[in-house]
Amino acid sequence: MFENASKVRKKPMQARSRETVSAILEAAAQVLEARGYAGTTTNHIADRAGVSIGSLYQYFPNKESIVLSLMEAHMAEAASGTDALMSLVEARGCITPDDVREFVHLAMELHKREPGVHRAIVQDIPITGKIWWEAFMNMERIMVDRLRILLDKTPHARKTKGGAAARMIIRVLESLTHRQVMDSADRLDQEEFLEETSDMLCRYIFDAGMDKS
Repeated sequence: MFENASKVRKKPMQARSRETVSAILEAAAQVLEARGYAGTTTNHIADRAGVSIGSLYQYFPNKESIVLSLMEAHMAEAASGTDALMSLVEARGCITPDDVREFVHLAMELHKREPGVHRAIVQDIPITGKIWWEAFMNMERIMVDRLRILLDKTPHARKTKGGAAARMIIRVLESLTHRQVMDSADRLDQEEFLEETSDMLCRYIFDAGMDKS
């Protein structure tokens, strides 16, 4: 996914090597959650993973490369989960209010996992923020196209020229869930957020009087 970013110094080929890399990444996520990016060092990560600092450097040249690998895993998980849910809806041929609720729930789950890692990816490291944004925009374009087709097939759903409604739905959902997870000082109850966001999007999508095609 990120061809221009050299993040892993040594490819883990054997099972034991893959286990070591997995332990390093899991430890990095835990340390980032506890200490934040600025307070995290490769020594902290190695200690938490139970490996020597030399072993860590066999696979990762610095902590930025570790965060980059975490980002790649996060984006792959997001793409896989969203694709699976979208495929189920596409198989039925139209989108329903229950589907909207499932999309909101999925967005919440993806965002609330390891918010410290997400913050490091998006805010703390310029290179990962840039790569993340490019990857996210590519995924967004794909999802907008798929959602636009679904809206066109769904009776009484909002339809707009050029897929503006699909873009609005995805961008509003992303923005709201990002704020919900990252702003701990002004966070809504999880169930309240799920219900209110789902209701808002359903009112936008299924208002038959707003067909602008």
